[in-house]
Amino acid sequence: EYMAAAKSANTLTAYRKDWQDFEQFCAVTGLDSLPATPDTLMAYLVALADTHKVSTLERRIASISQAHQAAGLDTPTGDMKVRVLMQGIRREKGTAPDCKAPAVTSDIKAMVSTLMDNLLGIRDRA
Repeated sequence: EYMAAAKSANTLTAYRKDWQDFEQFCAVTGLDSLPATPDTLMAYLVALADTHKVSTLERRIASISQAHQAAGLDTPTGDMKVRVLMQGIRREKGTAPDCKAPAVTSDIKAMVSTLMDNLLGIRDRA
């Protein structure tokens, strides 16, 4: 019971989808997904690096690691080459969240002008 509760349903769903994506990549490229080599994992990460965020790549690594552990196999995710590759991807892509531009006075005035003249509108205008 406690083992089953170790990961949330959403996490398990994400892991499953990530693993399916990795298996598809391996099938298309003619590489083995289980057990995967560090070089296979690195090729996969390089293929995703330009189109995915670092956090997504890190989750994909976790998913691949979990699949290997569940199969009783050594995971390629802890290999030094994989770790160095991820350091390079983090450095190149960065990990800071995308920030939105602040609302300027004209934006706020435009928002306030749409409020109704009832009690709720007066409250929201304050």
